[in-house]
Amino acid sequence: RWDLRELPLSLINRIGLKILKFICNNICAVAHANSERLSYINSKYEKKLSNSLVINNFVPKNVFISKKRNLKLKKFTILIQSPTDPGRYFKNSIHALKKISNINVIVNGFVPHELKTFASINLSKHKQQKIDFIGNIDPDKIFQLIDNVHCSIILYNKKSLNNEFCAPN
Repeated sequence: RWDLRELPLSLINRIGLKILKFICNNICAVAHANSERLSYINSKYEKKLSNSLVINNFVPKNVFISKKRNLKLKKFTILIQSPTDPGRYFKNSIHALKKISNINVIVNGFVPHELKTFASINLSKHKQQKIDFIGNIDPDKIFQLIDNVHCSIILYNKKSLNNEFCAPN
């Protein structure tokens, strides 16, 4: 089993492509996150991978049909995830959020001191806003955290093919 979550851009040269073809032709199946990623990989081969399948990363419908949550929050609470990747536009999110009054912002993930200072200065001095940096939390507890906020922000840019073809959770 090989989990190809990232496009093998470093392998897309003559030697790397031969290695990738050998691997893909000697395993039972190659799963792709969406049809666009499969099309891209197939465009790099002389012939299509015959053992490919697409497993879309769609949210199950019952997630949206679930009963109304009883949040015990006094203020509207927003979760920002994985803020330090430049493609996640953390500063842009903070600039947008400072226009909203009476909110709490929770930041999940590592945040360097200079970004914490930037966010704290921009949010805390405006309209009764509060920001909490909770660091990295156990992946098993992320759903519990998401269930206890009003919304979550995860931004992507399209500067790399991995982000262009990503299938966010």
